Amino acid sequence: GLEAVYLCIQFLMPVPGCPTGYLGPGGLADQGKYWNCPGGAHGYIDRLIFGVNHMYHNVAPTGEIVSAATCADTFRCNTYDPEGTLGAINAVVIAYLGLQAGRILLAHKTAPAKGHSDPTEGCCCSAARGGLSGVALRWLMWAVVCGLIAGGLCAFSKDGGPIPVTKNLWSTSYILGMAGASFFALALLLSIIDTGLVPWDGAPAVGLGTNSIAVYCISEVFQMYIPFTIVWRENTTFELSQDFRSHTEAVIANFVGVTMISLIAIWMRRNKIFIKL
Repeated sequence: GLEAVYLCIQFLMPVPGCPTGYLGPGGLADQGKYWNCPGGAHGYIDRLIFGVNHMYHNVAPTGEIVSAATCADTFRCNTYDPEGTLGAINAVVIAYLGLQAGRILLAHKTAPAKGHSDPTEGCCCSAARGGLSGVALRWLMWAVVCGLIAGGLCAFSKDGGPIPVTKNLWSTSYILGMAGASFFALALLLSIIDTGLVPWDGAPAVGLGTNSIAVYCISEVFQMYIPFTIVWRENTTFELSQDFRSHTEAVIANFVGVTMISLIAIWMRRNKIFIKL
């Protein structure tokens, strides 16, 4: 129901000066024909409800409000909030898919494995493994379904199809693609770790989890600086920005950042340094 409401608003709501159903960044995109249309209905609704002063933005040295959205550097788009009203609807939808993953785990993790009737400890272990296998299989099925729908919506392309994969819009193809990848990752980790196939003590995830506040602060403060990135430029919104020129550059830079922060978190855990509030 929520997704139907989202899609109807996105594709049927008339937006002044913009084509109905527009999903682009506006600005220089589409030869500048839709300059004031960043996000289509997404941006229009946020401007009506919040106004640009209460949306994601920067302030230029002249005092002028300028866009802080990722489309500003590439397309010079107007003020747009990537966590706006319509995007919140799809955030709820992907959260519900996470709830579904939890329901599957709770409902099927203790299901007995077929062919075992001897009430011994070994049988109990086999039954538990059988239950976990059932959970993993169901998660894989959800991964395939979500992935195929997402692929169909974006025409299995990077930026094509009727609903492209766009994080800034929390588009339907984006949330289903992320949900499918998450279902697959859960199934994979459950199959190789929880069944005992691969022994794992949780590193480096434990270090990140036990110092999550420090990890967040380090990321927010130092993400624009080497060695936490490989890119350092000044963008058109008058602040330091990584200003990626390609998807490959973005992947490499973020990999470097995550690696450095993970090493710091591991060091803090080994030295029993924990920052809490």
